[in-house]
Amino acid sequence: MDTQVQFRPRVDRTPAVSAVFKAAPDYDPSALLTLIRLAFEEQKGRIDPPSSMNKLRPPDIAAHLAQEMVFVVEQEGAPVACLFGTRKPGALYVSKLSVRPDHRGGGLARALLNAAEGEARVQGLQHLELISRRELTDNHALFRHLGFEKFAEGSHPGYDTVTEFHFRKML
Repeated sequence: MDTQVQFRPRVDRTPAVSAVFKAAPDYDPSALLTLIRLAFEEQKGRIDPPSSMNKLRPPDIAAHLAQEMVFVVEQEGAPVACLFGTRKPGALYVSKLSVRPDHRGGGLARALLNAAEGEARVQGLQHLELISRRELTDNHALFRHLGFEKFAEGSHPGYDTVTEFHFRKML
């Protein structure tokens, strides 16, 4: 099933693009990994513990593609933004929200989350969930702006302080 959400970015640096949900084999794991690494690069040195995205390899992305949904924004056939989704009881858990740095500010994250929300509704799910690192306050503001609310906090193994916030958007 392909779900396509068309939108026109607010900035002029990118032409109209679409967020598309396709079958996982339609995507190249190496291209998605390159995108994810670019998007998560700025987190190096900002978050503790370091992101697990730094350890991903193409076979890891291929494994995610085999088990999860992927929403991708393409420009001229190349991915410029992506989001993965995993169905959980009553929820679609979204992760690896990645937008190329030179494409930020044009509504791509919103388009991906809207596409995931649409798919969650089709599947009869009640909410979207995501986790964001404590230090990424700009991401928290974006998620709140898009209708998410913080509902829990968590810690990585070996940490006695909060390292992550859990967000939920009711559908």
